[in-house]
Amino acid sequence: MIKEQTVLILGAGASEPYGLPLGSKLLNEILNGLSSSGHGFFRRLEELGNHPKDINSFHENLLHSDQPSVDAFLEHWPSFLKLGKQAIAAFLIPKEIKSAFSTRSTKGISWYQYLIGKLSVSSADELYENKLSIITFNYDRSFEYYLFKTLKHRYNLENKDCAEVVSSIPIIHVHGSLGNLPWQGTPAREYGQKKSTSNGPVISNEEIIEASEQIKVVSEAGKRSTEFEQAYQELCKATRIYFLGFGYYGPNLKKLRIKDGISHSQIDIYGTSIGIGKSDLILITEEWKINFKPSPSRIYDFLRDDVILR
Repeated sequence: MIKEQTVLILGAGASEPYGLPLGSKLLNEILNGLSSSGHGFFRRLEELGNHPKDINSFHENLLHSDQPSVDAFLEHWPSFLKLGKQAIAAFLIPKEIKSAFSTRSTKGISWYQYLIGKLSVSSADELYENKLSIITFNYDRSFEYYLFKTLKHRYNLENKDCAEVVSSIPIIHVHGSLGNLPWQGTPAREYGQKKSTSNGPVISNEEIIEASEQIKVVSEAGKRSTEFEQAYQELCKATRIYFLGFGYYGPNLKKLRIKDGISHSQIDIYGTSIGIGKSDLILITEEWKINFKPSPSRIYDFLRDDVILR
């Protein structure tokens, strides 16, 4: 059981072990998908109501912007928000693969599985006593899907009872998500793809549009949004804050108000650092008071070896 108020802040790297792409990979997949005008993914965006001229313009500007992610590009191109979010949703929905959570697929214990072990108690009623909150910048729903599925089968819970348990753990998508899971309310969509044919999985245009409308890019998610206010309240209660798979993008840290109202001398604030340069880590520590261990490590190793979850 986690008895001390703990907040995990998730970036794209937190979902990557479960088949979801990092921002740079998603950007490249979208660019590649739009490279054949009038075919494949280009045609899908046309079917969603976008004019070919606009799709070509989106592709050209995204390509030459040299931004690290589609989100970063859209921040400065509000005219492409609708199209861009549809492109993101259309590529992410097929990445919802249920088999990705099996230890056989992840080649050993995963950080989701490790965290579930820390939440585990002798009876389902005690699950409510865990003091854990999740703040995620990701659109994907992999964490809550895994949490619900695993607790349901581990503690022999009915869907309604399991939904109440999982809902007692704040999971805040500050930039929106791909929509509700069935136990979270309506409208809802199952995790993964509902239909399949001999040619592979099928995703309807309606599913893509509905999911895209739940997404908020950086420019839309103001620091005083309901989600960021909820996130700030959770941070103010925390005694431990851990960033997992995070890129430490300045505007995102600023909207978390990580320096406001939080007594850094009394709490642990640590983060993973794979892919972050040493000089950048020094600057992040100086400005945002986030600490890093000397050697970068995977999220599972970081949680197991470098921090305390109890």
